[in-house]
Amino acid sequence: MKWNKIRNWIIFNYITGLLIVLLGIDIGFHISSSILDSQQIVLIFVGILATFIVVSNHLQVIVAKDEFNQQVKSLGENFDEEIEYQKSLINDVAFDIYKNQSFNFSENGKIEWAIASYCRAMIYALNNEDKEKLLNCIGYLENIENYKELLENEMIGEWINDIQNHKNYDIIRTEFEDLIK
Repeated sequence: MKWNKIRNWIIFNYITGLLIVLLGIDIGFHISSSILDSQQIVLIFVGILATFIVVSNHLQVIVAKDEFNQQVKSLGENFDEEIEYQKSLINDVAFDIYKNQSFNFSENGKIEWAIASYCRAMIYALNNEDKEKLLNCIGYLENIENYKELLENEMIGEWINDIQNHKNYDIIRTEFEDLIK
């Protein structure tokens, strides 16, 4: 659609320019030389040339503006994706900091949100029947159990209880007890 608009604009400009040239020639031949001298005729053609230059520059500005807007839009989309990726990294790092240094959730809302998301993911993972995938949960389950008393948020405590009461959790604890210790 953009190129059709540009093509129509170019055609319109050429037709307009042609009409201006024909009008200038017509005026030049039908007016006596006493009214127009050679200097005025040159000025008319310079004016016509200036008109063409302005029209072509205007067209170039329109094309450059459209290209610039497309680049801005694509950069905006790329930055939105990068921001979402960085937010996910922040959540992962917040959970790892908690896991490694035993931070208190009540002091940092982002860490609390990260562990809440992690607990929901664990509940989802426990619903999986694939025991190899369940084995990946062992270390995280043990870590959640160790820090349960640090969690003052009742909802997170309920999620941890849901994890511990899940049927697949019991399978992991009984069949792979030696791996946990």
